[in-house]
This record gives sequence, C-alpha cells and structure tokens, in this order.
Amino acid sequence: MFVKICGLTRTEDIDVCVDLRVDAIGLNLTQISPRKITTATAFALATHIGKSARVVWVLDASPPQELVDLLNEFPLSLVQRCDSAWAWPDTLEAVRRIEVVRPSRPGDVDKAAQRTEPLLVCDAPGALGGTGEPADWALARTLAARKSILLAGGLNPSNVAEAVCVVQPFGVDVASGVEVSPGIKDHEKLRAFVRKVRS
Repeated sequence: MFVKICGLTRTEDIDVCVDLRVDAIGLNLTQISPRKITTATAFALATHIGKSARVVWVLDASPPQELVDLLNEFPLSLVQRCDSAWAWPDTLEAVRRIEVVRPSRPGDVDKAAQRTEPLLVCDAPGALGGTGEPADWALARTLAARKSILLAGGLNPSNVAEAVCVVQPFGVDVASGVEVSPGIKDHEKLRAFVRKVRS
C-alpha cells in the first residue's frame, strides 16, 4: 500500500515519515494553501529527504522555470497537478505526473478513467485538498477498479483502515488528518495512520 504524507513544512516531521518508511512526501507549492512553502524551502526539504522517499511537488499553477530546473536534481520526483486548467509543460514529459480528480457523480469517474496520467489522487469535490472533507468512497472504489489512485480526503487514523478495505486503492494520501495545525504534523497520529494502513 503506497503511503503519501502531504503538506510537510518541517524537517522533524520529515524525519518521522522517513522512519516510518512512507513512500512519498508532498511539498506544497500551491498559492492559497495554508501549507504553502517557498521554492527555496521546498528545495531544502527535498534535499533533506534525499532518496529516503519520493518527493511530490504539489502545484496549482504552471510550474516556474526554477522548479523545472530543480526537478533534474531529484530523479525520484513526482509532480502533482491540482488544477487541470493549465497544461503540462513539455519540460515535464519525462517526470512522473499525478493528476488530482474530485468525482461527485458517475460521469466524473468515466472522465477520470480516461486520463493519461498513470496515477490519480481521488479527493473530495470542491476546493483544493487538505480541507479534511471526505471523498465519495463509492465513486472512488469504482475509479480504483479502473485506474491506480491514491485515496485522499478526510482520512485519519480512525477511518483509514476502513477506507482501504472499502475503496481498495493503490495507496492513500493524507494531510490534515495527521496534523496539529496546517503544515505541522502530529507524530503520534502519523505513526498510528501508517500502522493502520499497513495492517
């Protein structure tokens, strides 16, 4: 089960994630998120992560050239697009790409299943992620049968085991469900979350 912890802002939280052997760590460069960090901070955190986990650069706007340049220094990087209004730059063709989808009706599942990105984050309908609002598990399960998805939206240590059983996703993605406050992770919740997923 692939585990992505998103919205990290501190090295001490990253160290716990690395110790738990999570698969991916999301660094949030979106414009309006309370977990937003600067490109310089993201570079420093990505350097701290090293090869211990995949770095996921979370974007809601076309990436600046400085970030595209940085991707060459982090060969395990993934880029997550939260807003499909902008097109993937040609310079990202060689980078593994993740698309966020927010199905609210069956037709949305059909559209998401036709996407060419190899991995989708299935999140709650509406605003950008990290709100704690749950995804529609029934729609997510239907999509998971057709595409590789990371289930997101309202996951926490108390419900993630049930979510995995119901949806049967490729993996899970969590931010607010393991936090003290936006961008500040609760280490006990992190440990409990990963333990529940892996059990």
